[in-house]
Parts: sequence; C-alpha cells; structure tokens
Amino acid sequence: MAQAQYLRGTALAILGQTPAAIAAFESCRKIAAKAEGRTKQARREQDDLESRCLAGLARSHYEARQYDKAEEIYDEIPKSSFVWTDILFEQAWNAFAKGDHNRALGKLVTYRSPSLAFVFNPEVDVLRAQAFLSLCLYDDVNRSVNEFNSAYSSVGGRMKNFLLQNEKNLPAFHALAKRTFFAKLHSPDMMNRALNRFIRGPYYASLIAQERATAREEKRIRGYYPRADGFQGGFGGFLDKVLEWRKKSISLLGGLYVKNSLYDLYQELLADFDKMSFVKLDMLGKAKARLERKAAMSEDEDGVLKKGKASIDRRDYQYFFTFNGEFWSDELGDYVFALESECGQ
Repeated sequence: MAQAQYLRGTALAILGQTPAAIAAFESCRKIAAKAEGRTKQARREQDDLESRCLAGLARSHYEARQYDKAEEIYDEIPKSSFVWTDILFEQAWNAFAKGDHNRALGKLVTYRSPSLAFVFNPEVDVLRAQAFLSLCLYDDVNRSVNEFNSAYSSVGGRMKNFLLQNEKNLPAFHALAKRTFFAKLHSPDMMNRALNRFIRGPYYASLIAQERATAREEKRIRGYYPRADGFQGGFGGFLDKVLEWRKKSISLLGGLYVKNSLYDLYQELLADFDKMSFVKLDMLGKAKARLERKAAMSEDEDGVLKKGKASIDRRDYQYFFTFNGEFWSDELGDYVFALESECGQ
C-alpha cells in the first residue's frame, strides 16, 4: 500500500540509502495516484499522501544532487496541497544549491503573500539573507537581518519565558495549545503562528478529538447518574473517576507534546539567530573589502552599484511577467527575481 511505501522511503532516506528511497517514493506515488477513495475524506487523504510521496521523491533527488529533476517533481505538487507551504522553502533551497539565487528569492517572496501569513518559518528569512549575500547585495542583506530581528526577537522571548515559568506545569502547555487550536489559522500573534507548526498535525488533533469525546461521554453519564442521586458513590462515582483520569491523561500527554515541540522550535530559533549573526559578519567583511577596492579605483571609474534585469533561466512550462506589487493565487510560488550580482564590483 502507498502508506507503507512512504514510510519505507522515509526510513531509507534517513539511512542515506538514496537510490532505494527514490524507488520506494516512486512506488508510493504510483499507488497513491491510482487509489480511489470511497468518501470525500478518503480522497482528500489519498491526494495528501500522493503529495507527500512526491515531496519525498523530490527531497531524495535533492540529496542525490539531481537538482533539475528535484525541481520538476516539486512543481508537480499542487498548490492546494497541505504540504505545499513547506515545499516552497525546499524549492528555494534547491534553487540556491544550483546557484540560481533569483529563483530562490522568488520562491521565498511568496511567503509575504497575505494568504500565507499563518506560516512560521524563520529559516525563510535566513535563506533570503544568504541569497542576497551570494549576490553581494549588502543593503538587502542588512535589511533582511534587521527584519528578522524585529520579527522574531519578541516571540523568542515569549517562548523562553513560557518554557521557564511552566517547566513542571504540563496542563499549562496543553491549555495554551488548545486556545490556539480553536482560534483562526491566520493570526497576527506570532506565538500562535509558532504553535500552528505542530498543533495542526494529526497527533495533537487526535488528542483534542479524544478530549471532546470524553467530555461528551461525561455529560451522558451524568445524565444517567445525577449528582443529586448519590453520584459521588457507587457505579456513577466510579465512572466519574475514570473519565476524570482520562481527561487528566490527555492533558498531560498534550502538554508534554507541546512542551517538547515548543522547546525544539525555540532551539531552532536560537540557531537561526546565530546564522543571521554569521551572515551579517560575513556581509560586513565583504562590504568593507568592497569599500577598500573602490577607494583604490582610479578617479575616472565611478564604481556605481546598480540593480537590473538579469537573464532568467525559463523552462518551457514557465512564463515571464512583470510584478505589479500584488499577489495572485495562480502566481504564488512562480515568482523569479531579476537581480544582477554585484560581487564583481
């Protein structure tokens, strides 16, 4: 079955057995494409699995440094797929690995669309800064670093404080995640966006469903055994204790999951701050070298820095349009910058 092939491909990829992983993901993709779900939900799950198989296949080709093949497979994943928002970032890395920094920047700018405002991925800004650095566009690098610091310093502090203040209070983590889970996906609150990275997944969603089912069962039981009729004792009291234990267990499991996930996310954010620091140091060093070169230039050379349209590697299924400052749904993920490298200046 497709799910088994997907898990097999994932395990092989982790073990570094890339050719075998490619074969497993290819099999997964074909099986999932042929499957016919009987219900709307089943069809949605099959489509989602097929997208994940394609993503795994593209990642495996990326690991094998087959970047053109990886790009073609990434482009097969529909924008309606739940995994597409993460795929954009992987496509940007694929383009960056090819040295196609303009295409990488085009993928990354898509995250600025209001429709993707719910996405929390600090590495998007890190890669953007690295792409600008590779083009020696130091003003853009500096702007990217400053925007990153402004966007994530506050939420990083909130994560740290919450982790420290509730170190031994797992229900507090569960309660925080529940509030976010039942709130709107698109939220201006950066903490909510951060939590959305892991609480919208199947594991935490199943815990929420179990908790709600337990609450419904508790209501039914109390209908049979009202508290006024000796609910605290006898069989009704026993059932009440069982359900209370179940709710407490769900709260502790959910809290532990959220605590560990939030801690991992906080550590990733700290690592991203370190990466940005190195990017800025590298930028400052190169900017200084450029100024020294310009100072040594003859007076008849102006050394003016310019941005202009570069030659864009366009595939036969891609078109070129000018950007008018608006994001359109059918264009998301298809932007390509046209910046000239200034590294030779």
